Amino acid sequence: MIIDHDDADHLGHTAHGATLSPWLNHLGNPAGGARARTIRDSTENTSYRLRSSAPRAALRTRSGCRVHVHRRTIDGVTPGIDRSASPVAPVLTLHQAAATVAAYTTAVRLGILDHIDRSPATAAETAAACGISYRGARAVLDTLADRGLVLASEGRFRPAHDGLAAIHPMLSLWERLPETVRTGDPVFRAESVDSAQQFFPRIGSLLASMWTHAVDPIVERLPRARTVLDVGAGSSPWGIALARRDPECRITALDLPGVLPATRRAVESAGLCSQFGFLPGDLFEVPLPERGFDLIVLAQVCHLFDAARAAQAVRLLAAALRPGGTLAVVDSLPGSPGTATQELSLLLQTTAGTVHEPEDQRKWFLSAGLRSDKRVDVHAVPGITLLTATKG
Repeated sequence: MIIDHDDADHLGHTAHGATLSPWLNHLGNPAGGARARTIRDSTENTSYRLRSSAPRAALRTRSGCRVHVHRRTIDGVTPGIDRSASPVAPVLTLHQAAATVAAYTTAVRLGILDHIDRSPATAAETAAACGISYRGARAVLDTLADRGLVLASEGRFRPAHDGLAAIHPMLSLWERLPETVRTGDPVFRAESVDSAQQFFPRIGSLLASMWTHAVDPIVERLPRARTVLDVGAGSSPWGIALARRDPECRITALDLPGVLPATRRAVESAGLCSQFGFLPGDLFEVPLPERGFDLIVLAQVCHLFDAARAAQAVRLLAAALRPGGTLAVVDSLPGSPGTATQELSLLLQTTAGTVHEPEDQRKWFLSAGLRSDKRVDVHAVPGITLLTATKG
């Protein structure tokens, strides 16, 4: 589900997007090539552009306007129905979460994930290769498949995400949550240079795969650009998508020296080395060419910092934009699907990181001499939003 807010006046008003969000959360992420239609809530004076290839279903906004959206039926269950009304649903959610973590941990420790990562395998083949029981292998793989961590096709299993096993060491962080909640001190500081260079190379490919659903819808709404700066590039899903869209586009991937080797591998794997350059350094320290870029992408970075530090980043990057150039900030916003859990994770991993309000980001743009331009929401789990601003 994708919602365009093309009127910059709506950028700072989250209530417009929140009106439909309880319904949109149930609709999932529609397949590509979908139809699109614009819906205007006349009371709230907001336009929504909804894409879906599925049958329409009617709902009402809080102001009482009747809105037609599309919803899909999967395995006979309509996602638009709120199944959380069951009094046991929260307990089942907790039970499933615990079972999922246990199955995942077992798959890592017994070599199940490593085996199916090398080549898709059946439960019987996996049991034989790992020296475990067939019944146990089947139960673990079926559970992971049910939770979307493993894909099954014709009886063969494979990981749904690259680098899935790499997240396992991070699970132990959650055991320290009580201490962090009590003291307010994070387990480590992902925003620091040293911690970031240890942390992000291990999970870069996994982070990139988390946003696969959002890359194309967001990139197609970015302006064409000959020169692009991809800030905090990591595995560069945004830069790679921009390069694929336009063979004339040249991308400069900026990230810490300890992270850039992973960026290079991702770019090499995509076959796009001729369109990329690599700039090692800290965003706040590296010298950038004044008015050097047509487009700057700042994706999944601002949430690592408090508002003052994020605003500083926007000012630095604005100076590197050419007149008429665009700064694209891609991140989650409060109220988006999954942001409550993200805030909890940021509590563990950063000193003052948070999911920033769009009103705050609009102020950052204004103080940096930029004009707020566009907002695009991709409603899925996790939810993500594109905010753009143009240099006058």
